[in-house]
Amino acid sequence: HKLISDGGLIYYEDGETNQVTQVPRGGFADVFGKNHLRLLGGDIQVIDHMRDADSIAITIELEATDAEDFQSSNRLQFMFSREPLQLKQMVTSNQLGQDIVVTFDNIKENTPIKDSVFAYIPPHYADDF
Repeated sequence: HKLISDGGLIYYEDGETNQVTQVPRGGFADVFGKNHLRLLGGDIQVIDHMRDADSIAITIELEATDAEDFQSSNRLQFMFSREPLQLKQMVTSNQLGQDIVVTFDNIKENTPIKDSVFAYIPPHYADDF
């Protein structure tokens, strides 16, 4: 399974079914569109946090808007490793109440990435280009 973004839209690609779904804006998807994620003030509120010897977890809640097209979770949990401090996992839930877990592994920091990596055309549109 993959989450793919072209810098504006976000897609969920299910490798088992070969289906691609555009992730609706709002909640979880809006966090990726922010240039800066401010945990104090604004439309984000920290509602829980946890720390142990190996990890740190912060749960935020985004302010709900009437403009959202569907009811998604406005809560998002970030899980970080402590040594080194790296984002390891994010957890939210969809409109059906099912958990959506995004886990990061094989993290490479400050690696140059070509712009072409973010030029994504969903398979059902590929024939039009």
